[in-house]
Amino acid sequence: MLKRKDLYFLVFFLVLLSLFQITQINDFYNYGDDFAQYILQSKSLFDSPIEEYELQENLNSFSNIQIGPNSYPVGYPFVLKFIEVFSNGEFKYYKLANIFFFNLYIFFTYLILFNKSKIYAIFVALLISLSNEIFNLSHSIESDLMFGLFCIISIYFLDKEKYILALIVCMFTLIIKLQGVVLLLAITFFLFQKKILKQFINVYLVFFILYMIIYFSKFKFLLGEYKDHLRQFSPYFSNFKYNLDLISTSFLPSFINYQFLSFIILIVFIYVSIKLIINFNSPSIHYLVFAGYFLFFSLYLNQQGIRFLLVLIPSMFIIVYELLKTTRFKDTLTLFIFSLLILINSSQAYKIDYPDEAFGESSSKLYEFITNVVKDEDYVAFEKPRLLRLSTNKKAVFLDQSSLLNKPEYVVIKKEESEKFYEHLKIYSLIMQIDKYYVYEINENN
Repeated sequence: MLKRKDLYFLVFFLVLLSLFQITQINDFYNYGDDFAQYILQSKSLFDSPIEEYELQENLNSFSNIQIGPNSYPVGYPFVLKFIEVFSNGEFKYYKLANIFFFNLYIFFTYLILFNKSKIYAIFVALLISLSNEIFNLSHSIESDLMFGLFCIISIYFLDKEKYILALIVCMFTLIIKLQGVVLLLAITFFLFQKKILKQFINVYLVFFILYMIIYFSKFKFLLGEYKDHLRQFSPYFSNFKYNLDLISTSFLPSFINYQFLSFIILIVFIYVSIKLIINFNSPSIHYLVFAGYFLFFSLYLNQQGIRFLLVLIPSMFIIVYELLKTTRFKDTLTLFIFSLLILINSSQAYKIDYPDEAFGESSSKLYEFITNVVKDEDYVAFEKPRLLRLSTNKKAVFLDQSSLLNKPEYVVIKKEESEKFYEHLKIYSLIMQIDKYYVYEINENN
């Protein structure tokens, strides 16, 4: 039993961390609205999912700019629905989902690294758990932690040569985020090069048939709809350096210059590329995952922080270990560097950085006014329409020049932005100022 004392220590640590996270949950949230659509989809899941999708499609059509998909894949909204059932839909409890996924993400990262070195595995697990960038995701309401977790569970089963389980879990990632296709391609290539792909044709066939049945049904939107997301890609790898810096800053305290570590991550990428070429016929799944997702998110232009790169972090530390093991003093060097980083990061960790913006006093006053004044059939233009719709149950559209040409009945705009839309606001009358917000109503003769 004592041989696994490192595992017991990690489990005990994660249980304590979970309890701490639960005591910290509140209604504070930043001024985004991606999370709002996940909740809106969740609320309609077993009641009126088609109506919710059609409404969001209609609201998005008001503007030339589609601020988000008409529908996210159903996996994460399904989890939120489960929480809603047991929490009566109180906002703060939705955060429990990512608290759970965060701690499982740390646990499976440890399991993936355990076969390399117990001490290395526990140090990496602690280092990741002390990354404030990653820890803050545990109090978010977005699908990235769930996606990253299921990806690394699939990789864990692959390492254990439980290929059918790895494939099933991998295929499930596609109903969490469509980026799961990168992992599916990596695993498929891995199995093909091992000359065992034919053994699993039935698994692929069942998945393909089920996917096509849904895709060609009226419930296609449950797989996610990203009509305009091709415009988010660039052939110039514009995010390559951004991703190098991002990984570096996520594990270093703010007062340390990260450029040297960015250079190390670049060396890791070059090393991976060379190894994949040399070992083309027998590639490592960790090398394929690291290279595949690093390149994918270097082509994909949304710079959304470390949440997009969670899937490759365990594989990156596998590769770093293989680089370190070639040095004579690998154990001493690893222990020293990781101990130092853990010690420094521990003084800054677990500071949940979610300001009270989405549901703060000013925003709450606005939601109350909109709820009481706006009719259900009227449209409201606002910079965060999904947040407004979640909070008021009114038809909210994205505020820009193209949406104002469609003459929504109400416009909610910040004071400093009103001059920008001066010409469009001539047909509106100012009816209320609520702190930083101006509320305009269209004149009756328009």
